[in-house]
Amino acid sequence: MKFLLNRIRIPTKLALMSALFVLPMGVMLSFMVKNINDSFIDFARQELRGNEYQRPLEELLDTVQRHQLVVQRMQDGDVSLASQAAQLSVQVDRNFDVLDAVDALHGAALEFTSDGLGKPAVRAQSPPPSAASGPNSSPASRPCPPPSPPRTPASSPTCA
Repeated sequence: MKFLLNRIRIPTKLALMSALFVLPMGVMLSFMVKNINDSFIDFARQELRGNEYQRPLEELLDTVQRHQLVVQRMQDGDVSLASQAAQLSVQVDRNFDVLDAVDALHGAALEFTSDGLGKPAVRAQSPPPSAASGPNSSPASRPCPPPSPPRTPASSPTCA
């Protein structure tokens, strides 16, 4: 073996050492790139499934809200809306059927099962509260609360 290394010229030895160093790095890089691409593809597939699930869900929520409004107006004395309430009720039932079909198709992949929904959500850790958010701080220095139901203009907080 030593005889073979003595016969090889220095530029060839340097090229051989470089190749032996770069080859494992290239293999690892190719595995890493493939893994990253696969994870992006999986994420995109889940995104498409979620979009397909969300469309009928939004339609259902919109129809339920319209039905609730019509029923409330009927309870207030407007009986002329009875046929519209019946139509919306049928539409709500159809929307539930569509949502059930989409849930059967994508529900398990999106983890909309009792086991999947029971898992704790992975959330980012929020920073510890600072002294500026204490009870004596001004309203401008405190963060805005999460959105709440619509309020009248007179009772709206001054958050941007």
